Amino acid sequence: MRIVLFFAALLLPLVAAPVHAQLVTAREHERQLDSGRAAVTTDVNTFFGRALDAGYFFLQPTVIGAVRYRELVLEAALPFAFANENDDAGADGARFVLGHPWAGLAYLPDCDCGLSRLSLGIAVDAAPAGSALAERVRALARGAMGDWDGYLFREGLLPLVLGASTRMELGRAARLSWDGDVALGLPAGARTFELGTQHAVELTLLFSWHWQLGTRLHASYYPTLPGDDFQSAASLYLRYVIIKDAVGARFLTNLDGPAGFAFSRAGMWGLGVFYSTAL
Repeated sequence: MRIVLFFAALLLPLVAAPVHAQLVTAREHERQLDSGRAAVTTDVNTFFGRALDAGYFFLQPTVIGAVRYRELVLEAALPFAFANENDDAGADGARFVLGHPWAGLAYLPDCDCGLSRLSLGIAVDAAPAGSALAERVRALARGAMGDWDGYLFREGLLPLVLGASTRMELGRAARLSWDGDVALGLPAGARTFELGTQHAVELTLLFSWHWQLGTRLHASYYPTLPGDDFQSAASLYLRYVIIKDAVGARFLTNLDGPAGFAFSRAGMWGLGVFYSTAL
């Protein structure tokens, strides 16, 4: 099933819009900004329940800043994660971790050619190596996002990320989208070269210029990393956009471990909200 989902995401027609979760949600709002304007976004993912053989209250906020000049957007992000672990077999524990700070440049063309994004960015490996609990918190952070932009929470990875998106309007009522990124882990210091890729297919219903309801299937694959190198998830989101502000909510269903197949006893169901405003 994992292989089928992965190649389905790769081979579906290259027709897409901007990405969703973290930097993706913000870009949909940045696309509406006037040249010379800046925006600030707060994106929060959360999870309650059992995963990784313990009970958790998990919260993962990301602060994103962006400045647009014509069709270019300079963006930066700082992700955090906090989890309180309630392990019936041992002592409870709480841990706060810092994700990798992110900076990038995105080209968001305003055209009918189908292309909606070209981007290049890098995440700095500033998070120190931590305890076993810290690593579980990072695993929860990746799971709560369905591993989308999961390189922001992979220890020992210095990722250079190249991305593209395309889209196709299906009349006035719907949009079909594809997003893809390739993450190259740079061999700096004690790090070795790593390779990862993420892809998403999305169908969006356009009730009006402001209201959008969408469903998204996405998968990530890191063939050079040990452990479970493939992750997939599906999400449902509702977004309201105006020129100055944007707000939305999403519901994520994990389709793979290790954070927990959503329909298993220790499955992970993620919730997310975001708010973005122009300055």
